[in-house]
Amino acid sequence: MSNGFSFQPGASVLWRGKRCIIVEAVTASSVLLDVGDGQDKEVVPVSKLRPIRDAETVQADRSLDALVPEDLAEVKRRFTIIKPLVRCERRREADVLRIAEENGVCRTTIYDWIKLYEGRRRVSDLAPRRKGRKMPKRLSPEAEAIITSVIDEKYLSTQKASGEEVILEIHRRCRAAKLETKPCACTIRTRLRAVDPKLKVLRREGKKAAHDKFGAVKGNFPGADAPLSVVQIDHTLLDIMVLDEEMRLPIGRPWLTLAIDVFSRMVVGYHLSLDNPGAFAVGLCLCHGMLDKAAELERLGVKGEWPVWGKPRMIHSDNGKDFRSYLIQDTLDEHDNGGLFELLVAAAYRRAGAVVDFIPERKGVARTPDMHVRMDGKVWAVECKRMETGVYGERERAAMRQLWGPHAQWLADRGMSVFCNAVFEVEIASVPSDYLAEKVVRWLRGRGRPLVWNDTVGSGTIGELDLAPLRAELAHSDIQSSGSRVYELLSGSYVRTTNYVSIMRHQPASWNPRYMDDCDLAVLLRWESRSEAAIDAKARDILKKLSEANDQLPEDLPGVVHVGFEAVEGDAVERARYRKILATAQSFDPGVKPLEYVYCHYFVPESPPDQSWAYDETTQWCAIRAKGGKPLDDMFLVIPPASGTHFRPHWES
Repeated sequence: MSNGFSFQPGASVLWRGKRCIIVEAVTASSVLLDVGDGQDKEVVPVSKLRPIRDAETVQADRSLDALVPEDLAEVKRRFTIIKPLVRCERRREADVLRIAEENGVCRTTIYDWIKLYEGRRRVSDLAPRRKGRKMPKRLSPEAEAIITSVIDEKYLSTQKASGEEVILEIHRRCRAAKLETKPCACTIRTRLRAVDPKLKVLRREGKKAAHDKFGAVKGNFPGADAPLSVVQIDHTLLDIMVLDEEMRLPIGRPWLTLAIDVFSRMVVGYHLSLDNPGAFAVGLCLCHGMLDKAAELERLGVKGEWPVWGKPRMIHSDNGKDFRSYLIQDTLDEHDNGGLFELLVAAAYRRAGAVVDFIPERKGVARTPDMHVRMDGKVWAVECKRMETGVYGERERAAMRQLWGPHAQWLADRGMSVFCNAVFEVEIASVPSDYLAEKVVRWLRGRGRPLVWNDTVGSGTIGELDLAPLRAELAHSDIQSSGSRVYELLSGSYVRTTNYVSIMRHQPASWNPRYMDDCDLAVLLRWESRSEAAIDAKARDILKKLSEANDQLPEDLPGVVHVGFEAVEGDAVERARYRKILATAQSFDPGVKPLEYVYCHYFVPESPPDQSWAYDETTQWCAIRAKGGKPLDDMFLVIPPASGTHFRPHWES
């Protein structure tokens, strides 16, 4: 199963059965929605929203044989038209215009069909939508043109014309054009309300004002560009005195340890104690910050929300002994995930109504499971293991930088902007050192004509890189100099599972050097390896982790093992990993240990790392020596399953 949901300004969502647009985030758990139809905007909790794909699934999840003959013929016609565009490596505007002219279809319609198909790559998604008869437009084309021109020239300009001024100007132009009917004021106001808020501020106030209102929160703290990117921890002695509850004698003043998110200025976690600050206080404060707060608020009788939890990317503290202690350092060295995976597993059991007891490991004593879970009169021994990032992928990327780097620098030194797209059929370590150099030389000898090659080592294209789309976007948008949006504009698309190597010459933005104002040179390589040996090496098995976890389980309690992955190597690798895990789990012999279930959790980023949080979570379970039902029916650790859950893994979505 897989489950993923992301929201950011401009995204389409479903609320009360209606398609709405997210304008901006109001709090960590609510957003401002544009509900359309000229109505006022609404602040809605994110828990009330559904992904728009769920609404579309009702219409889209139809097999081809379920379509009426007329719709089936139209589907085939549409797919035949867009097939050359969806299967090409780089789709250009000229290609779209050519296809549109050849088939007598509007360019916008071509883009709409491509978007429908590329959403899930299913031909049936191109079926015509049956939503009833559309009402004809009541305004003449001349009136429509006048409305559009006045809004563009007067309303979306530095003149900042008011709504009434726009109405008067539209009526004046309609009289001058001697139109029989003029648009009413309500129609014009509806058009004005439909203007994109970000575009309105951009055209009326300027680029800086649009960024300040709709962009990331401004700040000068380095690295604090997203929630939980930087968390600061400090201690303070409270100005209260704690008294003994019997004799009313003073005990002392308590210490408050706070973890504060720099980006949002929100308190992530706290620890209150009479003990002096130290590593123990910092550890408990971090643990509190990583966990969901709903259970604690309920225990304290506090009505409200505290929507913050998760692992911080960077932790800042004062130069005290608490963060220079060997205890903290040893813990971080031992667990590179900082215990986060164990906390996520524990939170899942807590949501299911279980009582979770963590079992600390002690030196000199046999290793024990991570926790005991009591639910429905049964006690489970639960052990968690996290698969570390493999070194094979890192070696691949390092080898490719050595293969391409010198040639990219040579091209950049001569002021040449070049794009190379390469797919290798062998392991990167087996690619000859002069392989890409030979392709560059062949391309240069071709006097600028694109070079296409296909041999036993791999296939690909190399040609001149068009900077126009990037420079046009930079004229009115802020783009990170090393972000995925740059790769998308330069190469035509951003593919999460491929790798990029780039050299760029750009002008940093004055307000933030991480962004660019212009780019006049770029050399970009997009590559991937489809070698079966490479895929097999990346799809690491869980046998070693499963054996280690089984050794830590007791003999007198039913056992459960959870294994976590960061699935970042691509769908082909995850398919191979799935097959390996299934074969390993089915043949695994736990010996005398009563191991009943194994859960595997795949965490799959669906958005680039420099953009908003968006990912899929896929779970896989296998019964080993099961004597009853699964301890967890709701198997998701991060995103509670909602209507967007699909009973298929992410690599088939």
